[in-house]
Parts: sequence; structure tokens; C-alpha cells
Amino acid sequence: MRTKSGCYIGQKNFSIFNIPNAISPNADGVNDTWKISGLENYPGTEVYLYDRQGAIIYKEIIKKKPFQWDGKYDSQPVATGNYWYTIKVSDGRIYNGWLLIKNR
Repeated sequence: MRTKSGCYIGQKNFSIFNIPNAISPNADGVNDTWKISGLENYPGTEVYLYDRQGAIIYKEIIKKKPFQWDGKYDSQPVATGNYWYTIKVSDGRIYNGWLLIKNR
């Protein structure tokens, strides 16, 4: 659809992500996983998590399932501490931030 001045009017679906910045994967049923709702609507989105030395400890390319990470690296719980993430959404948006993991 066009306006009288020639501009196009349309709709574009988008999501606003709630990115938690703390998890406690201690199996108590509260904040045990890092969940980011809505990423499943953007297949091809890349999620990276880094330790304090900058090494990638987790990477996932989103398919059509909700994103969820259990706080483990090589099937072992990661150490309590701060980690950094980069999320490259398939529509071009990039999110950077930190995640506190408390395992005690």
C-alpha cells in the first residue's frame, strides 16, 4: 500500500527479547537455565558465550526451537562467575552483555 506522497506502508514482525543476566543452574527448579524467548522466530540467529579469557564456551545457531542453555560446558557445570555473550540476530541486530552464573 502507498500513501499519497508515494511512501510504502507495511507491517514487519519483530520480537523484543528479554535477556536474563543471571542463572543458578543448581537443579532447584528456579533460574536453572538461560532462556531467551523469541529467538526461535529468527532461525539462523547465533548465540555465543565467552569466559573471562575470551574463549567461546558455548555456541548455538538457532533453528525453530526455543533457546535454552543449561550452564554446562563439555557436560560439566561451568564455574561460578561472570561470562559475556554476543547474540547476532538473523535480522541484523546484535546484542552484547554479561551473564552471571552462580553454581554454589
